[in-house]
Amino acid sequence: MIEIGLDLPWPAYGCDPATLAGRSVYVDDTGQPRNAAYMITRAVVSGRTLRLYTDTTAIRGYLDDQDFDKGFAYDLEVGRVARVPQLRTWEV
Repeated sequence: MIEIGLDLPWPAYGCDPATLAGRSVYVDDTGQPRNAAYMITRAVVSGRTLRLYTDTTAIRGYLDDQDFDKGFAYDLEVGRVARVPQLRTWEV
């Protein structure tokens, strides 16, 4: 799960959280050799918090390939920027 603090109350964004399912969330992975993009399977809003659920792990690998007890390296960290590009259409 990816938890995002929102700047505004959810209604100000003008979309139903359910419409985020099937889209991708992109997390800033500056300095890493890979893309941190995750397909959203479900989105839940509570106050100014958006919770995005995915079927993909955020684990990049082990911190030390010789000592698994040291734990994992993750693509996600608190404070990174995340974005969900929105598609919109306008009638002219």
